[in-house]
Amino acid sequence: MISFLILLGLSQLAHAEQGCPDGLYPGGAAPGKICIPMPGYGINANGGGEVQAVEPRWATRWGAVAIGEDSRGSGIMGKAESFPSKRKAEKAALADCNAKDGHDCSITHAYYDQCVAVA
Repeated sequence: MISFLILLGLSQLAHAEQGCPDGLYPGGAAPGKICIPMPGYGINANGGGEVQAVEPRWATRWGAVAIGEDSRGSGIMGKAESFPSKRKAEKAALADCNAKDGHDCSITHAYYDQCVAVA
């Protein structure tokens, strides 16, 4: 009976989620306690007075690769990345190729929301 009372008294010291407040959970690798918000916690589906979480909207980014030759006949590559349109990415890749003393530069690849490797 006494042990039950002691345990009951100690239970008041226990904290949910290892000491983090409601809606947060422990995480991170830094020394000390770091509390991270739980996804979706506190979002009111009925449109009440609480702030709704805003879904991220990813921007579309274009890139392009242009290939040409220099005056010695060696290959020259121009590249462009993170442009808002295909046309701007291609124009920047051609300009990069020409700036490297490239001749007869032409677009070989245009891509969006991806990456490219050239060998």
